[in-house]
Amino acid sequence: YNDYLILGVPTRFFRDWIVSRYLDKILEQVKSFKLSLNRIEFKIIEDNKQNQEYLKINELNKVTEIKDSILNYNRLNPNLNFDSFIEGKSNDIAFLAFDEEHHRIAIANTEPGVKKLGFISKIILAFRNWLNKNIPTTIGLDHISYCLNPIDKWFDFYHKAKDRGLEPYWTINHGWITGMYYKDPDGNLVELFFEHWTNDEEYKNEISARGFPEEPVGTNMDIDILYQMYKNGESLKNLTKKGNTVPEGKKPVAGIQAAINMRKKFK
Repeated sequence: YNDYLILGVPTRFFRDWIVSRYLDKILEQVKSFKLSLNRIEFKIIEDNKQNQEYLKINELNKVTEIKDSILNYNRLNPNLNFDSFIEGKSNDIAFLAFDEEHHRIAIANTEPGVKKLGFISKIILAFRNWLNKNIPTTIGLDHISYCLNPIDKWFDFYHKAKDRGLEPYWTINHGWITGMYYKDPDGNLVELFFEHWTNDEEYKNEISARGFPEEPVGTNMDIDILYQMYKNGESLKNLTKKGNTVPEGKKPVAGIQAAINMRKKFK
């Protein structure tokens, strides 16, 4: 429409929440595409659950293993290229491999496709991108994880990344693994973790059998303090103990509060 935009939302709660918190900012963003827009209207679109079809798990063939993950970006740095990780001559997709698999991670440049979208589609896409960056998501893929055993290799990666100016966004002891999460400009999280057990028998008898008797999220920790403990010769048991980097007199940030306050090491 010439002077207003209609956006679909799943419930009245979403509509009221967006209107009360972000309507002015959204309107400011869309007006950068079309100055004549002066208002935004919301339409509640309810899913037709009666028409949904569900697949039964026992009807599906079991997969052998997970092979790759693909991340889409529409604002890649034009000064960089994929060099030896390129597929074809377009420099629009890169396959990254570091083990026996030919492409563990694929990074695709979606900008050529975005340029071909219509006006309304571009506005909706800009709105979605803005929401992704500014509002924490509770639905969808949370992160991609990689195991980096043993602990000395894990620390080695941390320091090499730090030398390049890359700091983990979140560091946490989950109770059975300890992970550091890196966050890219689009908000995607990548975890690198080391395991708290040293062999299959130990995992079976101690880790797997115990399950999650405590809260399942974990406790935020300070990786630099943990590294100092490692250099001082602390045992793996002490290095993997929850709350071991919290200063005396302070309390750990644990459970759901750890996930909400990822940058907070203690309270």
